[in-house]
Amino acid sequence: MSLPVIGPPVAAGVDGVWTRCLNDPRTGRPSLDYSAADVLTARVWAGGGQPTLATPAVAWAPQGPPYYQVTLAASQAAALGPGQWYCLVTVALAGTTTSQEAFDGVLVVTDAPGTATAPRVYCGRVDMVRIAPWIESVGASGQQAGFADERGVARDFTETLLQRHYRGNRWFPRQGTLDHLLDGVLGLYRPGRQDVTLQGWLDAGGLILAGPTGTQVVRANAYLALAEVLEPLIGDRGKTSYQALAARFRARGEEILINLTPEIDTDGDGKADVVIELGNVDVLRG
Repeated sequence: MSLPVIGPPVAAGVDGVWTRCLNDPRTGRPSLDYSAADVLTARVWAGGGQPTLATPAVAWAPQGPPYYQVTLAASQAAALGPGQWYCLVTVALAGTTTSQEAFDGVLVVTDAPGTATAPRVYCGRVDMVRIAPWIESVGASGQQAGFADERGVARDFTETLLQRHYRGNRWFPRQGTLDHLLDGVLGLYRPGRQDVTLQGWLDAGGLILAGPTGTQVVRANAYLALAEVLEPLIGDRGKTSYQALAARFRARGEEILINLTPEIDTDGDGKADVVIELGNVDVLRG
């Protein structure tokens, strides 16, 4: 059962004002049972038995009872953040100990411009559209423009593969635990931890995305990003479920990557200094 929504969504950091009417449940028309002396209160919380997170101002609207106005301050909307929040409005009848429910449902807070850092990506929106020209017609409304989040997830996956297959310069003793010593002295074991040097090159934009190999890295990321877009959707396209399409795109993206030897420019001269074979299994990993 879906809950009623108090009114249009409000952006985080913006005042939300909603006017509602208390209707007579018998007739469905505005009720005549309320007066200006009756006291309204409102609470917003995450649901269940969670504590109250915000108490919007609520008062009778200028036209008087039974119309009332709920105001969520900009600071309250910002503190709540984007999401669907439960909202309860009650009215205490003057001269009695009776408190009635005026509204029990949800209010919606949406994103607003901020200072967040854009996800780092290895492909563009146009690369995704080139593979699936219809993708923008089915994308979920909560996504960043150009599917930035999904493209960021694709990059994270790519970098995880690069880390997993990077051999690195690991034949010198390190200070620390026994696994470091085994790694450095005996050369028989690589523990699989993230290599900070490699990550530094990647963070600096060192992965080469031009040329035959680089363009395939971009294409693989586009397939992986498409899978991220489609996987949570409900429905189908051409009698093929979005989940089946997502699985197909994900498999294609991974297939492309594991057949590549990506190149990394470590010093910014535009030339490959390190290559990583993604198709090999590291038998020295623990």
